[in-house]
Amino acid sequence: MLFEGEAFIPKPNDKLKALYCYKGFKAYQPFNTYWAEHGILLHSEFRDGNVNAGFDQLRILQETMALLPASDSAGYQEDLIRYLFCPGLGGKK
Repeated sequence: MLFEGEAFIPKPNDKLKALYCYKGFKAYQPFNTYWAEHGILLHSEFRDGNVNAGFDQLRILQETMALLPASDSAGYQEDLIRYLFCPGLGGKK
């Protein structure tokens, strides 16, 4: 599964309340997280324009993962759990 986090800077219509972004104009910077294989937007967070795109990404990933369906006890397998935590190891000890 590929999760893609994307922060982008649209120019707002209501610039009075917006804060200045790193590009020097007033903007907002939403951060959206997509499940790429399914084309689904899983999580969206509206942020001010002066927020760094990398800010608080661990929390955003944790909130996104909490939205996904969980496995029952059949998924409690050592190789599966190892793979989820260390994908580069391929689930091997």
